[in-house]
Amino acid sequence: MQETGVHNGAFGADKFGFRKLKALHWNFGAPQLYEHSLRAGEATLSADGALCADTGVFTGRSPKDKFTVRDALTDKSMWWAGNQSITSEQFDALYQDFLKHAEGMTLFVQDLYGGADPALRIKTRVFTELAWHSLFIRTLLIRPEASELEGFVPELTVVDLPSFRADPKRHGVRSENVVAIDFARKIVLIGGSYYAGEMKKSVFTTLNYYLPEKGVMPMHCSANVGPDGDTAIFFGLSGTGKTTLSADPLDFIPNASRTGRAPHPKNLVMLAADAFGVMPPIAKLTPAQAMYHFLSGYTAKVAGTERGLGSEPQPEFSTCFGSPFLPRDPSVYGNLLRELIAKHNVDCWLVNTGWTGGKYGTGRRMPIKVTRALLTAALNGSLRNADFRTDRYFGFAVPTSLPGVEPHILDPIKTWKDKAEFDKTARALVAMFQKNFAKFEASVDADIRAAAPEVKLAAE
Repeated sequence: MQETGVHNGAFGADKFGFRKLKALHWNFGAPQLYEHSLRAGEATLSADGALCADTGVFTGRSPKDKFTVRDALTDKSMWWAGNQSITSEQFDALYQDFLKHAEGMTLFVQDLYGGADPALRIKTRVFTELAWHSLFIRTLLIRPEASELEGFVPELTVVDLPSFRADPKRHGVRSENVVAIDFARKIVLIGGSYYAGEMKKSVFTTLNYYLPEKGVMPMHCSANVGPDGDTAIFFGLSGTGKTTLSADPLDFIPNASRTGRAPHPKNLVMLAADAFGVMPPIAKLTPAQAMYHFLSGYTAKVAGTERGLGSEPQPEFSTCFGSPFLPRDPSVYGNLLRELIAKHNVDCWLVNTGWTGGKYGTGRRMPIKVTRALLTAALNGSLRNADFRTDRYFGFAVPTSLPGVEPHILDPIKTWKDKAEFDKTARALVAMFQKNFAKFEASVDADIRAAAPEVKLAAE
């Protein structure tokens, strides 16, 4: 077998069980991976020099094909209401079939860190069938110094073989596509999908399982840091503005963080793209309200942009703004958030980056200048001194004025021509919140339940 690249010779692919491989390429950089990818026809080169790859039928994650081994470790600790299980025996069969399928292959390997904190990061080894997948994951995770590679011993191993096809009957899965995680052995097997994001999310899911036991809260969020070290974190689902409203941490951006680390945040922002157009552009949350809205994870899908949505906006509630990646019960993360908010005196804000003046199709998108002005005031502390009203529908505090912002936009009903329709729509969204939160009521404290929006407030 041919082996090229720097790696720990005492802890090679044989330690994982690979055999009869054609070649292994260890820790290749971008130029080498470009060359291999283009030569193999995996991808093409764009006019701007980026690699363009076709991921086939999978243009995103396939959460229904994700499975976790249910064993002595996970039986009582996993959130099985939100995760699917397979047995250890089924995973063993899948594992051996992966090893057999890899015989004769050339694999690319990256030794990387999942997490920026040396005390908490997990050493991750990723085997990929495709060169561009190797390039993707070395860009998304943290690369060790070259001097660290010769002694690198992985704690987590990810194997991504898109050409592998699972057998639902033999492996206990749903289709030929599979993402299988064994937390006891710290192994992730990915097959059937050419979508590279499954690797990143599997590492994130693994950290989400282990970090809470250490009192550390993992988060599906973005962050930015001011010149004085003041940090703000942004929670939000896809399309809500995490990237637009925070720094994008890629290494070619001049002011990107070099360490990926920062102090505890002074501000926490939850982003909701409310396509119903009834939520204010910003609201200040109490710690109990912050936990309520964190567990709710609300945004709305815009009608007409996704198959089967019809003509009306559809609410989407993704627990902790990252439901597909939560191996533990959501209350574990919610309670951690609540404790950290209290300990560090964090200001919490809910920001509507969606619609105002009507639903999607009638109203307009919340002006980015308004959102930026309100966020700037929140982050620099000046919004604390504003006058606030209690929202009639959601119960949270909403500023009544801010210099440079049209006053009426802060009170959504004033932006609607049809006030009765606003009331009807707002009541309907309040009811959606209540219905969604019913599943958490038995596991949260009374003050969290009391933080829910209440229709009776709207009647006042």
